[in-house]
Amino acid sequence: MGYAKSFFENFQKLINEKRKDEKFREIYKINDEYTYEMNNLNNGIICETIHAIDRTMKLQNEYLRVDVTAWKSMFDEMSDSSEKARWKEKFKDCGMTPHLWNLYFAVEHENDPGDWMDEVLKLAHLRCPLKVVIGYVPWDKRDKRNDANSDDGRLRLAAECLKWTKVYKRQPNTYYDSRDEAADTEEFLVILGSCSNGSKSDYDLPNYKGYLFDTENGFHEI
Repeated sequence: MGYAKSFFENFQKLINEKRKDEKFREIYKINDEYTYEMNNLNNGIICETIHAIDRTMKLQNEYLRVDVTAWKSMFDEMSDSSEKARWKEKFKDCGMTPHLWNLYFAVEHENDPGDWMDEVLKLAHLRCPLKVVIGYVPWDKRDKRNDANSDDGRLRLAAECLKWTKVYKRQPNTYYDSRDEAADTEEFLVILGSCSNGSKSDYDLPNYKGYLFDTENGFHEI
């Protein structure tokens, strides 16, 4: 089992707590402020979601030009101090700073409802156990299955785009880590929320839904 289900469950739990706060509900409709609410490393929603899964993961903004990345230093995970010393000595002998780490999560939050496909394609070309794109769909289109502008219509297009690329042809669908069973599968999660339809009509907050990519069948709701 991978990380996607746990990520979405913890994400939803945090959102449901925060939406009780009137200030949060107002921030939700302000792009820049809500982006900060999502991405900041102190108490951002994405970071809190990741740490609810694994507190030992280290977080960084804009590494690899990704909003939030989560990684683990292999030096921190080495229980044998002599092994750690040997690895560091190897770097020292080569005159290099010791860098040895694994990427676990790559998460993008795109508040422009018309532009999150770029984030989908960008993350598709990365290798890590969990890739997450958080995007938005006009609130009055979300569940209209025959509408190309609905969740379903947009995700069908996203699946077509992913299959059009050579990513899943040239890479295996696993990211093997013998020390972590959750890292044995590579998952792609798209979380969609509601946004304005361009009018002054109000819309529900935030009604996020999670969709997991399957190379055979496209995206399905989790």
